[in-house]
Amino acid sequence: MRREALGKTVRGFADDLDVTPAYISDIEHGNRRAPENYLVRMIEVLQIDSDEVDYFYDLAGKDRRDVFPDLTPYIGEKPIARAALRKARDHNIPDSQWQDFMDRIDKTDKEDM
Repeated sequence: MRREALGKTVRGFADDLDVTPAYISDIEHGNRRAPENYLVRMIEVLQIDSDEVDYFYDLAGKDRRDVFPDLTPYIGEKPIARAALRKARDHNIPDSQWQDFMDRIDKTDKEDM
């Protein structure tokens, strides 16, 4: 567990987040979900680097029945993203096409630099 690897006690981690140790213990034991407003702070306190942030949010999303807290606001405010996802779902777009799409996004980012 990341908290333990950093040498943080439940009490110390709770203090960092300004919550009770019992609250952290409940989260760690799967009895409670970490509120979305704490996730960004947890990323900071747990020193999760940028390469691991998506994985962190994937874990949080799985705990929320596939509601991913980093994506939901974006999808909610972008009708075109919702339409694209529904179209991809309806056409059962394979991973290779998704990868091509992501590669094009990365290429566009590099060209804009």
